[in-house]
Amino acid sequence: MVGVAVVTEATWNVRVTKRGGRSVTTPIDQMTPDQIWARAIEEIKLLATPLDFDDLIARGILKKASAHWYWLLVPPKEWPDGFGRRIAAAASSPKGMKVRFWSATRAAKLASRLGILNMAADPERAVSRWHY
Repeated sequence: MVGVAVVTEATWNVRVTKRGGRSVTTPIDQMTPDQIWARAIEEIKLLATPLDFDDLIARGILKKASAHWYWLLVPPKEWPDGFGRRIAAAASSPKGMKVRFWSATRAAKLASRLGILNMAADPERAVSRWHY
């Protein structure tokens, strides 16, 4: 089967779209170890990529609230791809929703420890290192 894997924002489901056919969703408990590992790698890489807070503020998506908190200024439909998965905590108030984000530095350290960021050089070694 030739297809494209798409991971949904809110779940660990993987939807494989067959060419010319319908999409099939695989729940986490039915994934193969390779699918789970690929999903974990994707998440860690996403979290290890720093957000450009200055750009998000300039585009009117965020507004600085305090040291690590930001006000959300747009509804979820207008968020950039992967933005919601980076939110570590949220708090609502009469002024709106405040959010705090996962640390890209910590995720990068984890990715480095697992050898994920070096996969471009030798992807087979990185995957086989953590095979079941």
